[in-house]
Amino acid sequence: MKIVSIIGRLSNEKGHMTFLNAAKSIIEKRKDIKFMIIGDGDLFDNIKEFINNNKLTDYIIMTGFKKKVEPYIKASDLIIVPSGLEGLGGIILESCMQKKAVIASNVGGIPEIIDDGLTGILFEKNNFYELADKILNVIDNKKMLNKLGNNCYKKITGIFNPYMLAEENINLYLQLLKLKN
Repeated sequence: MKIVSIIGRLSNEKGHMTFLNAAKSIIEKRKDIKFMIIGDGDLFDNIKEFINNNKLTDYIIMTGFKKKVEPYIKASDLIIVPSGLEGLGGIILESCMQKKAVIASNVGGIPEIIDDGLTGILFEKNNFYELADKILNVIDNKKMLNKLGNNCYKKITGIFNPYMLAEENINLYLQLLKLKN
């Protein structure tokens, strides 16, 4: 059984309906994939109703809010971030630190982390057909999932290395002091 997850606040801008429609499309073709929704928010009841109305309760699991999401990331084969609006995407960073592959919408700061096909996979926001296709294209390719997760881990640990960030901040302060004098 494969597990595809979305983690975050249940609100319109996070793209849960795109995720649900992609899941529904995939479930029509395959019954060996489970979809997990981790989070709580304004859309909880609407999402639950969509799952029930479309008879998807055997395939889509809603966990509600979880303080620690690491076990859910580790249990997942693939993390989906279908946001319509996103700054940086904290769940992408958390997923990459666990070396998990991510498929995310091509919005906001997401493309700064996700290099399509190298550190993750991008799709156009709200396009659940494209999302479903991209999930199906990689979900069975363990080698590709590992490659994406490992590449993203290397990129994130390079960009957010605390020693490198501290050195950059020190250099910035020194430059500012020189300008002031």
